[in-house]
Amino acid sequence: MTNLVVSLELSKKVEDLGCPQVSKFYYCISQSVVGGWEIKTDEEIKRCCYPVKKKYSAYLSDEVLRWLPYRLRMEDYDYWLKISKSRFGYDIRYVSTAALCNVFKGNDGIKQDDTLPNALALMLIYLLEHNLLKAENLL
Repeated sequence: MTNLVVSLELSKKVEDLGCPQVSKFYYCISQSVVGGWEIKTDEEIKRCCYPVKKKYSAYLSDEVLRWLPYRLRMEDYDYWLKISKSRFGYDIRYVSTAALCNVFKGNDGIKQDDTLPNALALMLIYLLEHNLLKAENLL
């Protein structure tokens, strides 16, 4: 299951940046788990006999992808979201055929990870931290 959702570390960062905490799955810690986190659905959390101390959204790829703009307009160019997979993992970037370059200088705007959810979350975090996307506009 952990390869299908955004990591706990990135989920915490996404919450810190103000993104909605709505997901099909959540990382939760309760009195039943000593020092560890579990991934559960909201229904499982509600049925649990132990109170949940804290929870973070464990976003699936499609949940993060819905927030990433398919197009960024910058410096008179349109940049399109590109997702690719190689033997090294997933690569997320914004590219423009007109400008023939990445929207971001150097490799800073290229986000890579072994799992698609983490790669997408890294791009979301980058856009939010660089004010290219506003958390309050995410639904």
